[in-house]
This record gives sequence, structure tokens and C-alpha cells, in this order.
Amino acid sequence: GTLNHLLAICIGSVQRFRLAADVVTDGHLKSLLKQYSHQRERMASELRMEVRLLGGEPEGIYDLATPLGMPRFSYAKTDEEDRVIIAECERDEAVAVEAYRSALDDTNIPAELRKRLLHHSVQVREAHDRILALGATVVTGLTPNRSLNSSPSC
Repeated sequence: GTLNHLLAICIGSVQRFRLAADVVTDGHLKSLLKQYSHQRERMASELRMEVRLLGGEPEGIYDLATPLGMPRFSYAKTDEEDRVIIAECERDEAVAVEAYRSALDDTNIPAELRKRLLHHSVQVREAHDRILALGATVVTGLTPNRSLNSSPSC
């Protein structure tokens, strides 16, 4: 269902952000991607708990969590390829933003779960917007502003 789909997206994001952090050359970007990986681990843990509270079993969904951008940047090692990684992360985050938007459109979601999903949705949108802005700074050669240097919210 919807929660397992969001869980698969979060698990995929954990893996994608980890791989991206391992291969980018920019230190700031590496740190930010690691922070997002940890953030998504927490989100995935919360979603697993919610699936179980609703009587479901999240264990069987791991095969669905192939990170969308992994094959395209698995060997990136140059500054130019950092731009490709940022673009792929932004594209994949746009998919996550839409998945959360769609989930929140479901009027049958219990109030407490809706609150948690709304919190996750805000985090995903913030990550998307920050990655999008970072991509613009890499393309133009500008130094990231203070908001880009801040940690992801939890």
C-alpha cells in the first residue's frame, strides 16, 4: 500500500544518498548527502513502525527499493560529475515529493499518521529544494549560502 511505497522510496534514498556521498568530490555536498541518508534512515524506521501498527509487514518490500539514480553515477569522481549527481538526486527527490503529496491526498489516513507523513513531506521538500539550490550554485560556481550549509531537519 501507500506506506510500503513510501518506505521503499525512503530505503532507496538511504542507499542513493550513501552512494552519492561516497563518490562526490565536493566536501560540503558529501556531508549534506550523508546527513540526508541518516535522515531517511530515521524516516524509514518510523514508516516500518507505522506499517506494523496498522497490522502490515514491511519486511517484503526491500526489493522495491532500488535507488533510482544509482547506476547513472556509481563511478562519478570529478567536479563535473558532481553536477550529474546533484541533478539525479534532485530528480529522485522530486519523485519522493510527489509520492508524499499523493499519500497526503488520501483522506482515510488516521490523524496521527497524517501528522507524521506531513512532517516527512516537509523534510523531503526541504531536501529537494536544498539540492536544487545547491545544483544552481555548482553550475554557476557560487558559494552555497548559509541555508545550504545547515543540517537537514529531523
